[in-house]
Amino acid sequence: SLNINNKDSNTIDDRCNEDVIDDLVMFLNQMVLDEESKDLSRNRGPYLARLLFVETMIELGLDYRSTIGCSIEDLCSHYFFRFGGKPSCDRDLEPWLALIQPDLIDEFLSEALEHIDRRCLPVKSKEVTNENVEDSIETPSVISSDHNSGRLFPVDLCNLYRHQSWLTMAHKLGVHRRMSINEQCCVVNDLRCYYNESLKYGSHLLPTDTQFADHYLLLASHILLDLWEKKENAMEVNIKYIFHTVNLLEAGLERSPSNFDFRMLIIRCYTALGAADCVETHFQYLDVKHILWESIGYHITAVLQPAGRYGLAWHRYMEIDKTNRTANRETAEQLAQAYKAGTFSKILEIVDLRRRLNRSLHYSKVYWEEKFIEFVLLSDDVESLRDVVLKAPDWELIRDNRNLDVLLDFSIFNDDLSQLRSSSFTVELRTAQLRCSSMMVLNAAALLFVPASDEYIDVRSANGEITIRLTPIHRLIAAVDDFNHFASHLDVDSEALSVEFPLRGPPNSTLSFYIADRFHHLISAAFSILVDCACFSRMFNHSLTSNTSSPITTNPCNITTVTSPSNRSTSSTAIKTIQSSNNDKAVLSGSLSLVDESVITATKQFSNETSLATSVGQLGTEATSLLSNHTSTTTDVTALLSNHTSTATTGDSWASSSDTLLSNDIQSSEATTDSSGYVKPANSEGQSSTSQVDLDLNCTLIASEVKTLSQKYLKLNFITSHNDEGDNNDSSFNINVDYLHQISVFIENIALFTKVLELSYKLLVGYNSNLAAGSGKKKKQQPSMDSCFARTRRMKSLRIFAQCLYDCSENLGQCLDKFQIDSTDFERLALYRDGLVSALDMKQLGNRLSMSYSSSRVEMTEALRKSSNQISCLLKLLE
Repeated sequence: SLNINNKDSNTIDDRCNEDVIDDLVMFLNQMVLDEESKDLSRNRGPYLARLLFVETMIELGLDYRSTIGCSIEDLCSHYFFRFGGKPSCDRDLEPWLALIQPDLIDEFLSEALEHIDRRCLPVKSKEVTNENVEDSIETPSVISSDHNSGRLFPVDLCNLYRHQSWLTMAHKLGVHRRMSINEQCCVVNDLRCYYNESLKYGSHLLPTDTQFADHYLLLASHILLDLWEKKENAMEVNIKYIFHTVNLLEAGLERSPSNFDFRMLIIRCYTALGAADCVETHFQYLDVKHILWESIGYHITAVLQPAGRYGLAWHRYMEIDKTNRTANRETAEQLAQAYKAGTFSKILEIVDLRRRLNRSLHYSKVYWEEKFIEFVLLSDDVESLRDVVLKAPDWELIRDNRNLDVLLDFSIFNDDLSQLRSSSFTVELRTAQLRCSSMMVLNAAALLFVPASDEYIDVRSANGEITIRLTPIHRLIAAVDDFNHFASHLDVDSEALSVEFPLRGPPNSTLSFYIADRFHHLISAAFSILVDCACFSRMFNHSLTSNTSSPITTNPCNITTVTSPSNRSTSSTAIKTIQSSNNDKAVLSGSLSLVDESVITATKQFSNETSLATSVGQLGTEATSLLSNHTSTTTDVTALLSNHTSTATTGDSWASSSDTLLSNDIQSSEATTDSSGYVKPANSEGQSSTSQVDLDLNCTLIASEVKTLSQKYLKLNFITSHNDEGDNNDSSFNINVDYLHQISVFIENIALFTKVLELSYKLLVGYNSNLAAGSGKKKKQQPSMDSCFARTRRMKSLRIFAQCLYDCSENLGQCLDKFQIDSTDFERLALYRDGLVSALDMKQLGNRLSMSYSSSRVEMTEALRKSSNQISCLLKLLE
């Protein structure tokens, strides 16, 4: 009702606004006075309403001091005086802590500290010097009022809550972050002493209850994590703080096993250390079920696969997938029950829940990772993908249902996580799209081995009428084209997608390793090799059929139109829609140029059979007229093929024929070469195209790049620990968790390349006899000498690729031997840090991490061994 934003309001409106404000202030003050008159059971509402009113006046630019009669600091201090004994006091005041002036923070905290009744308990201490203040637990705290007599402890449970709220407000106001590292370590020491002394208040609690003193340990953990995330010192120096954090949380969980905040924070700590087994152990205590998989399930899925626990990750993915399918069935039953009960308002909520689950980012990522592990890492036969129907979701409708606020936040009040949320959503979405695009290519390649009766794929119009019939090879080309288009976007957004999130923020993704090591380019080139072998195999099989006048012979892409000639433009548009490109005139010309090339190639290879005019006539009268309008394009393609033939061997004419099938838009695209040297398809805006690929060059250069990466990883170390004689400095002790994730990503791509090689080999040797239409009913001819030479050349190129992958697998085996950690390193780390954590605690932590890394090493070794055996068999066959 306040008309304050209108600066042109007249005097009457101003008086009305002033009267409304005065009435509101009187009402709020009267409500507060009524609560002050009570001895017990005061309501917090009037006090919080007054704070909210002050915040509104500040936002409107009004002077609240003259109206209220006191400052925001006085109101917060008064609220702390009345309700500081409640556990929710610091969370109640959190929205208004940002309004406190920076120069008044110390005064506000000092005044609030006077409301806490504490008593002194002498603590044995030793003399502390500047050199050992960071390492000593007995150092007097900088927040203690009497350094000589020891720390001051709350006298009862009510003052315990007041003390915890006061410490939390001090941390949120940035007091601890303004301290030196030594002073922050002293605060951590004090907090642990407060925790140990306050455990007596919870001696009567059940094991399922949380201890009253847990807040002290939780705050100490957050201070240590702030020190760990600081960039001033090297990570080798800071890593000790996360070790101490884990030990503190493990000790807290022994007394409060049901403390959710402890459990979630230690899961994130173990995730940062790459300890997948430790994360799995603690996650089982949460007993996650049903919708919780959607909100907090990302905490477990973010660590298992990057740490190399593929089997365990696959079981978790299966569990999440089962939960999602069960939820869809249950929502249908809930809709029926809501309708029978007449609670129609709940129907919209149930429908919205089902829609959110079906469009879930987390579920989409889990689904495609599950398929990748099942058919690439765990399966021995990639052809099993032909029995699975994969369909890419509408990525524009995907939404993020994760609860990123599940961790209790002790950061400074003005920390903004909205940008981190947006960045995390983009990174996770691109990661899911990368896996989806890869699996769609493998699925399209596996469909090349289906029976001839299932060869065609119908494309229907909006009214359900079949407009285009496509072959699986055309679907493969379109899938590879989509992947190339996606890979180009990764290069554009590489900087934004390589962001590193804090430990208490969203989880990190392995997408940054794909971009840094250019795996998306290597995968793109490998898929181009697969398309080349598929196209060559198709033409090779067609050459063996006795009936060379078949329409399929003269139309290698086998695009069969079932509509009338008047609808040919609609059919061409449908073809280009499958390839995710614009349906303009240029795209139509590109498609027709593909037909031109196919006709010319067929004419050159089968010169003793039907003429070019007859072949064109079988494509339809309309296609003939359109082809005549593109004679210039035909001439260019003919010249290109002639130049290629003049510089190649006799067998290379077959290579150029199959390479021609990979060019869907020669007029608008040109082959480009990236910095690694392999041929990369070029994309024009709004168009999807695949350029002419040199299989020999791609195989050689991909092999060289993969070999370079394996040698780079071989030089890196997972554990850095040097203990020179007489040197008690542990600055060289470090765990390179990124190294673990990089090796895991490399093993995944080695398995993917192995599947591509397996499919390419089967295509070349003729396992795809169904590619030739009616091949089972046609009499086969002997292959020509040219086709044998071309196939032999491809076999040699694939053998170079396979041999390099085999050598890289040997190097990676040596890298996996580095994932061993000696618990004595942790014990040594604690010896000259007496007090904060004991040597026994550090040794136990070392044992847990060592067992977790060993499990990851065993599972990654098994996955690598499986790929190595498959490559070894391929090498024998390729000889």
